[in-house]
Amino acid sequence: MDVSNSLNRMTALAVAFMTLTARGAAQDVASDSIAINRLRSRLVSAFRSNTADSLAPVVADDFVFAGTPAVNRRAFVALFKTPFDSAKAANLPNPFALYPSTIHIEGDWAFERGRFGPDGGPPVGTYTWVYHRTGTGFWELAYWGRGGALRQ
Repeated sequence: MDVSNSLNRMTALAVAFMTLTARGAAQDVASDSIAINRLRSRLVSAFRSNTADSLAPVVADDFVFAGTPAVNRRAFVALFKTPFDSAKAANLPNPFALYPSTIHIEGDWAFERGRFGPDGGPPVGTYTWVYHRTGTGFWELAYWGRGGALRQ
């Protein structure tokens, strides 16, 4: 009877622990998704503002933009400086929009695929982003893989 009682208690504790762990993991993924959505919104806002310097806070120091010479934060910001400055001088809006389709969070890394294009218009291309959680717990964009143009 004593052994049976102990086993029942251990089983109940194990089930309670697994339930709490699963809830914690689900809450972590949910809070990570919220943080990544906020980061994505900041990036879209940075593009829409036509201000290259506003891109700096959302990308990693060692950020890589595939297919370009941008292999760090400074180079990435510099890549957009001239086109953004020109658009701003001409008073042209940058109606940049993202249409994420898949996001997968795995520990301190997250992977997102989607399409991009003008806000309110049809998507014109695809992208792949890799996010990384920093040692301080914040998410940043670590890699931007350029897909290609969508077929019309």
